[in-house]
Amino acid sequence: MACNRTRICGRLADKDTLRHTPAGIALLTFTIVHRSEQTEGQASRQVECEVSAVASEAVAQKIAQWPNGAAVRCEGYLAKKSRTNQQLVLHVQTIELIE
Repeated sequence: MACNRTRICGRLADKDTLRHTPAGIALLTFTIVHRSEQTEGQASRQVECEVSAVASEAVAQKIAQWPNGAAVRCEGYLAKKSRTNQQLVLHVQTIELIE
Protein backbone atom coordinates (compact mmCIF):
# COMPACT_ATOMS: atom_id res chain seq x y z
CA MET A 1 0.00 0.00 0.00
CA ALA A 2 1.65 3.23 -1.16
CA CYS A 3 -0.75 5.87 0.26
CA ASN A 4 0.95 7.87 3.05
CA ARG A 5 0.29 11.63 2.72
CA THR A 6 -0.52 14.02 5.52
CA ARG A 7 -1.32 17.73 5.36
CA ILE A 8 -1.77 19.88 8.46
CA CYS A 9 -1.86 23.57 9.31
CA GLY A 10 -0.68 24.92 12.61
CA ARG A 11 1.98 26.94 14.37
CA LEU A 12 5.67 26.13 14.71
CA ALA A 13 6.75 25.29 18.25
CA ASP A 14 9.68 23.73 20.04
CA LYS A 15 12.11 24.08 17.13
CA ASP A 16 15.47 22.48 17.77
CA THR A 17 18.69 23.93 16.44
CA LEU A 18 19.46 23.04 12.84
CA ARG A 19 21.92 20.15 12.85
CA HIS A 20 23.74 18.06 10.27
CA THR A 21 24.12 14.30 10.00
CA PRO A 22 27.60 12.78 9.61
CA ALA A 23 26.84 12.70 5.87
CA GLY A 24 26.23 16.47 5.92
CA ILE A 25 22.43 16.41 5.57
CA ALA A 26 20.69 19.31 7.33
CA LEU A 27 17.97 18.17 9.78
CA LEU A 28 15.52 20.07 11.96
CA THR A 29 13.05 18.60 14.45
CA PHE A 30 10.09 20.67 15.61
CA THR A 31 6.46 20.51 16.72
CA ILE A 32 3.37 21.70 14.88
CA VAL A 33 0.58 22.86 17.21
CA HIS A 34 -2.82 22.50 15.51
CA ARG A 35 -6.17 23.93 16.64
CA SER A 36 -9.34 23.85 14.58
CA GLU A 37 -13.05 23.15 14.56
CA GLN A 38 -14.06 19.94 12.78
CA THR A 39 -17.39 18.29 12.05
CA GLU A 40 -17.89 14.73 13.21
CA GLY A 41 -21.26 13.22 12.35
CA GLN A 42 -23.68 16.11 12.88
CA ALA A 43 -21.66 17.74 15.67
CA SER A 44 -18.93 20.34 15.61
CA ARG A 45 -15.96 19.83 17.90
CA GLN A 46 -12.80 21.66 18.85
CA VAL A 47 -9.64 19.76 17.90
CA GLU A 48 -6.21 20.37 19.39
CA CYS A 49 -3.06 18.33 18.86
CA GLU A 50 0.70 18.56 18.72
CA VAL A 51 2.50 16.78 15.91
CA SER A 52 6.17 15.85 16.09
CA ALA A 53 7.87 16.68 12.82
CA VAL A 54 11.24 16.54 11.09
CA ALA A 55 12.49 18.22 7.92
CA SER A 56 15.69 17.87 5.94
CA GLU A 57 17.87 19.83 3.55
CA ALA A 58 16.34 23.00 2.03
CA VAL A 59 13.04 22.60 3.90
CA ALA A 60 14.89 22.34 7.24
CA GLN A 61 16.99 25.40 6.43
CA LYS A 62 13.87 27.40 5.55
CA ILE A 63 12.06 26.46 8.79
CA ALA A 64 15.16 27.25 10.87
CA GLN A 65 14.83 30.91 9.78
CA TRP A 66 11.16 31.22 10.80
CA PRO A 67 10.14 32.19 14.34
CA ASN A 68 8.31 29.93 16.76
CA GLY A 69 4.61 30.70 16.45
CA ALA A 70 4.70 31.16 12.67
CA ALA A 71 1.54 29.83 11.00
CA VAL A 72 2.38 27.12 8.46
CA ARG A 73 0.85 24.54 6.12
CA CYS A 74 2.90 21.32 5.98
CA GLU A 75 2.69 18.23 3.82
CA GLY A 76 4.65 15.03 4.09
CA TYR A 77 4.47 11.43 5.21
CA LEU A 78 4.23 9.62 8.55
CA ALA A 79 6.89 7.20 9.81
CA LYS A 80 7.87 5.79 13.16
CA LYS A 81 10.43 7.80 15.08
CA SER A 82 13.11 5.10 14.99
CA ARG A 83 13.54 1.38 14.64
CA THR A 84 12.74 0.91 18.32
CA ASN A 85 10.28 3.80 18.91
CA GLN A 86 6.79 3.37 17.43
CA GLN A 87 5.80 7.04 17.96
CA LEU A 88 4.72 8.67 14.68
CA VAL A 89 6.65 11.61 13.23
CA LEU A 90 5.60 13.76 10.26
CA HIS A 91 8.45 13.96 7.73
CA VAL A 92 7.77 17.36 6.18
CA GLN A 93 8.48 17.56 2.45
CA THR A 94 6.79 20.89 1.69
CA ILE A 95 5.96 23.81 3.97
CA GLU A 96 4.68 27.32 3.47
CA LEU A 97 3.89 30.28 5.66
CA ILE A 98 0.18 31.15 5.82
CA GLU A 99 -1.85 34.15 7.06
